[in-house]
Amino acid sequence: MGRLTDGMTRLHGEIVALRHSREGFVRGVRDDVSAMRADFRSAHAEMAQEARTGRQAFVSHMRETVAGLREGFASDLIGARQAWFGRSRVTRGPREGEAKPARRSSRRPG
Repeated sequence: MGRLTDGMTRLHGEIVALRHSREGFVRGVRDDVSAMRADFRSAHAEMAQEARTGRQAFVSHMRETVAGLREGFASDLIGARQAWFGRSRVTRGPREGEAKPARRSSRRPG
């Protein structure tokens, strides 16, 4: 064979070898990215669960705190009414003829 033929054969061999090398590299990158995405999904799911648990604990604590504050405030109002008007005028519920205030639901739709 001549020099040109030998050079073309060598060049063809290098092109094929580089193509296989590139395909292997791309396959490895694709596998690495796929594994990273799976790790990100599991980490995100774990963070979401922890955040959900934290929010639920916060809301529960907040409800207990607000309920305690409301009870204390109601007790203070009763004490103030007793101080101003005497024990006989203090009532706990709405006065006669007044409608009882509507209670809002603490649950959100959806």
